[in-house]
Amino acid sequence: SLVVDTLAVIYPAYMSFKAEQSKTYPTQWLQYWVVNALFFTLEFNHAIPDKVPGYFAIKLIILLWCMLPGKGSGAEVIYSIIVRPVLAFLDAQFTAAGTGDRKIVTPPRSQSSGSIFGDKKKEKSTDCDSALIPLL
Repeated sequence: SLVVDTLAVIYPAYMSFKAEQSKTYPTQWLQYWVVNALFFTLEFNHAIPDKVPGYFAIKLIILLWCMLPGKGSGAEVIYSIIVRPVLAFLDAQFTAAGTGDRKIVTPPRSQSSGSIFGDKKKEKSTDCDSALIPLL
């Protein structure tokens, strides 16, 4: 765990520093840190690492893939297929809750061939308390 966490932070932190120094927009590294935060969230209560055999090896492989430069890096793929749609959906829910709008906001469509939320259309509901929306 300590080795994986160290590898998952040192190189990306250095590359983020270099991107900031060159004043380039470090899209890959921003996406990487969001994916890394997702792993941190999964590990927070120790339930997933304890129940998934080889979890830290899987995490290391995925994060190394996320560090690869260029199109098709793991950071870009995981961010665009999973993280962006889920966060956009949650952002819309929080925004609606903050404005007092009690309508259910439908999940956004992924830019890929399908949606991770499925292809069924959801009916709008006017009562958030009685509606259950599966995120995945």
